[in-house]
Amino acid sequence: TITNPSNTTGEEFGSDVTINENGTYWAAGVPSSGNNRTGGVYVFTRSGTTSTQQQLIHFNNYGGNWYRGNTLCIDRQNATYMAIGAAKMNGAVYFWKRSGTTWSEIDIGDITQSPGPSGHVRCNRDCSIVVVNSQDGTVGFTVFTRSGDTWSSEITPSNSGESSAVDISDDGTTI
Repeated sequence: TITNPSNTTGEEFGSDVTINENGTYWAAGVPSSGNNRTGGVYVFTRSGTTSTQQQLIHFNNYGGNWYRGNTLCIDRQNATYMAIGAAKMNGAVYFWKRSGTTWSEIDIGDITQSPGPSGHVRCNRDCSIVVVNSQDGTVGFTVFTRSGDTWSSEITPSNSGESSAVDISDDGTTI
């Protein structure tokens, strides 16, 4: 059993959890942590039965009440890329990259054309395709693709239909 490393009540530790395919990296969202519920994500490494905190990704320098970390996904292949959703009206998805033991933000995917916050963030096996649906499921989803470390929106809610949940196949061909 893993408990919230900060021991702070109400942070919603583990609101969403993601793990790479060999189980050596995993992350847990804490969307109600930080100053004014800016949110965050704990990243862990695992060896055998021991998990060790690698980094706390926090958003304290960002606007409050965004609940970042309510949903997330990690590159299941190499644990190099991670996408972190925000549960704020007109939300966003934050793209992060690992270099050695440090995770750094590399891009932000704007979903402001959507009248709803991110409900689910899911990625294909190598995290080159990320799909985000609205939290209330009424405005469809947005698909982001990665070229190098740059992300671009491919499909927007205006042409994707409604979805209450979303997932993507490992090869990215089926949403």
